[in-house]
Amino acid sequence: MTKKQEPAFRQPLRDAIAYCGSQSDLERRSGIVQQTISWLLLRAERISAEHAVAIDRATDGHVPKHRLRPDLFEGLPARPIGGGAGTEGEGTEQAEAAA
Repeated sequence: MTKKQEPAFRQPLRDAIAYCGSQSDLERRSGIVQQTISWLLLRAERISAEHAVAIDRATDGHVPKHRLRPDLFEGLPARPIGGGAGTEGEGTEQAEAAA
């Protein structure tokens, strides 16, 4: 009997659940309903790009989107963990002062 290999995104998904605390906590942080998280964990063959991005954001970059979808995001610059340089809103004060 041949055992089917688990899709590569499942371990990073388990890491995201552990980082957030539970599937319900990941739901609250990512906006992905818990039933979908469970389905991804147990049955899905692929995770959508949208879900990969939502999990990246929900885990503050600790589970980056390229670990969930390397076929789409490998080689792209990762956003800094903890909202470092390059985050939304950066430079707003400078832009307002220049106006």
